[in-house]
Amino acid sequence: MHLVALAFGELLRRLWAPNARPVAPTIFKLKLANFAPQFSGYNQHDSQELLAFLLDGFHEDLNRVKFKPYIEAKDVEGSVPVKIGLPRLQQGVCYP
Repeated sequence: MHLVALAFGELLRRLWAPNARPVAPTIFKLKLANFAPQFSGYNQHDSQELLAFLLDGFHEDLNRVKFKPYIEAKDVEGSVPVKIGLPRLQQGVCYP
């Protein structure tokens, strides 16, 4: 629970500590590899892919909502944004 977020927090603490020394992020890499096994080796990976998995790991670790009930949006017919935006949309105007 919270493994990726805790490992990343520890990495940041070590990087930004007063009198910080060079840091090898091996513990963080191991924790990330537990969450995303494709990062377990030493192959070259796309940084965008790494960031996507890192953010997904943060989301999984830090999301406290266990059950989110579905709430249907109210009908917005006749509301001010619809009255203003619909004619512009019909004209094909996207920006003011």
